[in-house]
Amino acid sequence: MDFWDLLSIKNVNSAPGPGRFKFVVVSGDFPKNGVALPFGNYAVRRAALREFYLYKGKTFWSKAKIRLLQVFNFALVWKTAFPKKFFANLDPAGENLSSFLASKIGSAEPIIFSIYVGSRKFIFPIFGKKSGRFLGVAKVYFPGRESADYGENEARILNYLSKVDLPEFSFPRVIAKDYFQQSLIVILSPLLTKHSNILQNVGMFCDARKINSIGKPHIDFLQKMSEKTGKKNLFRESNFHKEFQKEIGFLKSKISEKLELVEYFWDKAAQNLQGKEFIFSLTKREFPFFEALRSNDKLFVIDWETARFDFPPIFDVFSMILSTSPHQKGDYIKIYRKNIQALFFCNNPRVRELLEKMLDFWNMSKEDAYWFFWLFLIDQLYIHLHVDHWPSAKRILSFLQNARNNEIDFSKRWISSRR
Repeated sequence: MDFWDLLSIKNVNSAPGPGRFKFVVVSGDFPKNGVALPFGNYAVRRAALREFYLYKGKTFWSKAKIRLLQVFNFALVWKTAFPKKFFANLDPAGENLSSFLASKIGSAEPIIFSIYVGSRKFIFPIFGKKSGRFLGVAKVYFPGRESADYGENEARILNYLSKVDLPEFSFPRVIAKDYFQQSLIVILSPLLTKHSNILQNVGMFCDARKINSIGKPHIDFLQKMSEKTGKKNLFRESNFHKEFQKEIGFLKSKISEKLELVEYFWDKAAQNLQGKEFIFSLTKREFPFFEALRSNDKLFVIDWETARFDFPPIFDVFSMILSTSPHQKGDYIKIYRKNIQALFFCNNPRVRELLEKMLDFWNMSKEDAYWFFWLFLIDQLYIHLHVDHWPSAKRILSFLQNARNNEIDFSKRWISSRR
């Protein structure tokens, strides 16, 4: 996708004027990757920083930098901190992305947005151009790469969740789903207020707070999701078993030279899990713990693009644990292996306690969890290759090869279990 065409930008370096938006690039090699924030008035800058904090504030230093900018939210400070800028030259006479989004939201006030570049989409948090009110978030999916499937899937899942009785939790609401310039756009709502069904205009996350680690709210959520959306089934007769075979078929078309390695773990897992009954439920599959935010008295859970029905809920536990990876720097493949070993194949009391608690709830043995872990990694491989993210795929394949070469050792060290 040509980003500049999407925004109807004719001259990136032109000076700002009527019908033009000014942005500052705050990270990455934009627009290939990274983030750009709107350089609007004080209210707009404040709103954009608030959402940026929740998106990027994952480390102590990133949090500190954003908080400092929130305190000194002045135009001169922004100009100094973010010297790289561009201008969106929008044609006021014709339909452009801004007018399209405003019409779908139903905003009488002109809008502006932040821009986050992902692997399969752009994310546009949308604000009132004058008031800075946070009106929602638009996900713009790249055409021609099956990425629209993710948007369609998230919309379907969120519409389903809106009808499920989960009073302790909340989810984005789908405001609109439509196409603009061959790109699927899904627009999600802000949060609901604590005391009413009126949309909160202060911000999508309003008083939302980050949860700094996996805790009781996550456990409660996974348990409730299993109760409300799950059912027991024999492994061989489950929809998961059928869907996983389709994933294997897809991987065959992408990594035929490594398929034997994938099939090895699939066959071993299927052999050890056959004849056993498990709970299969709605599962996010990619569930880093920070995708659950605390707001008022509820847990607000976001990003349902990769969710599937009738999948093993333990996949979400594995994903959460991986998102706590203790090692952050180093070779991409080696650091991934180091983190998995530190979390799942070492004496890690916190991981062991969490897994044992969830295994007891699902009436699953540690050995069952061991085999589901290899299926989780294959499923992650499928997710990455579905959008051609080869670096992530290669690190998984490397780990699988290492595990096969040292299979007995890995089996003995699984969550410090001596089976």
